[in-house]
Amino acid sequence: MLLQLEQDVASIDTYSNVYRDFPNEMTACRQTFEQIVQEHRLKLVRIEPYENVEQARETNEQMYKHLQNGDMPAVIQYVERMRQLLSGAVQMMQRQADLKIKNANDIDLVISKLTAYPVQDAELTAVTERVYQLYRTKHWEQVWHEYRDKLPCAADVAESLRQVQQWCDEEVQEYELARGI
Repeated sequence: MLLQLEQDVASIDTYSNVYRDFPNEMTACRQTFEQIVQEHRLKLVRIEPYENVEQARETNEQMYKHLQNGDMPAVIQYVERMRQLLSGAVQMMQRQADLKIKNANDIDLVISKLTAYPVQDAELTAVTERVYQLYRTKHWEQVWHEYRDKLPCAADVAESLRQVQQWCDEEVQEYELARGI
């Protein structure tokens, strides 16, 4: 018990410094996520990193009250929560930036696949005509019908792609919604 009290007293300076240094930590957090916003030209659509920062500020004040009362287990919890909130603010912006890049890459990939599809389909039709003459129908007909049954999927993909492109537009920036398709 005495050892725990000595450790608690020794850690008071550390947590006092955490409280005093919080404005700098908060500013660094804001600068980091604002840099991400500027670099990727992001809008704050359905995400609020400033709300996390404000909650972290409130958490820091609560931590200080517990520090004044000597409630070190609560102090530790509040410090962890404060840092999670600040880290979460940066992470939510980084996730948006990552989604923007990933979605753009995926859109390009789907466009290239859809663009190449008619050529591949024409090639497959030519191969099918040769196969038709060389092999009995029972060897290839089922696979051909399965393929033809999937053709409407290309149109569905094209329609979904238009929706994804709209959501990923610079003015809309609904990257999370686009990811869900």
